[in-house]
Parts: sequence; C-alpha cells; structure tokens
Amino acid sequence: MKLQKYNDITRALLMVGLFAAAAPTLAAQVPAGTALAKKQELVRNNGSEPSSLDPHKVESDVEFNIISDLFEGLVSVSPGGEIQPRLAAKWENKDNTVWTFHLRPGVTWSDGTAITAQDIVWSWQRLVSPATASPYASYPGNMHIVNAQDIAQGKKNARYAGREGSR
Repeated sequence: MKLQKYNDITRALLMVGLFAAAAPTLAAQVPAGTALAKKQELVRNNGSEPSSLDPHKVESDVEFNIISDLFEGLVSVSPGGEIQPRLAAKWENKDNTVWTFHLRPGVTWSDGTAITAQDIVWSWQRLVSPATASPYASYPGNMHIVNAQDIAQGKKNARYAGREGSR
C-alpha cells in the first residue's frame, strides 16, 4: 500500500511538472556577474518543423524539444529521477490530496512582468478546457484534480478546475 501511495504521489508530481510547463517563462537563471553575449540565440536541429508550439498541444519529440527550451514548469525531473524545483521554490502536501506550491521569488515573464499563482491556475484551466482541445486534457482528471474530468468532458466551466463544490 505504501508503494502504491508513493507511486501515486510521484506520478502526480511528474504530471504537475509536465503540465506546469504551460506556464511559460523565457527568462534564464544567470549567475550574478556573468557577462552575456550581445546576441542571445539558441540553435536546435530538430530535423523537421513543429506542427505546434502550444505547450498544451505538442505531441512529437520535435515539439517537446523546443517546448522544453522555451517553457518552465513548477517542477522538473532530474536525469536521476528526483523532483527538482523550477518556478516553484517549494511545495507541500499534508494529506496527499492538496498540493501547495510556493513560487520562487522574482520569477517573471520574458517582458519582466511577475508570474503569479493565477497565471499557473489559468494554465491548468486552459489545459482541461474543451476549447483548447488538448490531447492531455484528461490527465489532470486522472490525477484526481477536482472537476478536471467534468471540465474536459464539457460538463463544467474551466474556471472551476481544482475547486470543491463548483458547478
């Protein structure tokens, strides 16, 4: 039973990391005192053109490679399998039902505007909304996020994602 609970928690964190990538930032962590080149450019050889750069709609390795360079999630998974902070400085879960993520201070969009918790909420709402038509819309429901399945099926409005007692 403990192994199942651990697997469920690990799976949930991995999914949060994957779908939190929908809260994009184009800023990089640059150590203080580092001189950047005048021209900032990333060249990636993917072999073919992506069909989408919408993080809720990408489906191929070509697209995932680009998305992983462009967008940052709440957490990520290291090559060794450890959950690591990204936009989230820390997170807590006291009862295996409610996860609370604390955003890292100073995280911003590429234009310098602060990223807020509401930006992350909006991203999850967009993911499960039928209007987005994401191939991943059912995933939050599988992770038992309140109302996610009903929203993906068009039974509830996306603004009710994660809210108890919402219609």
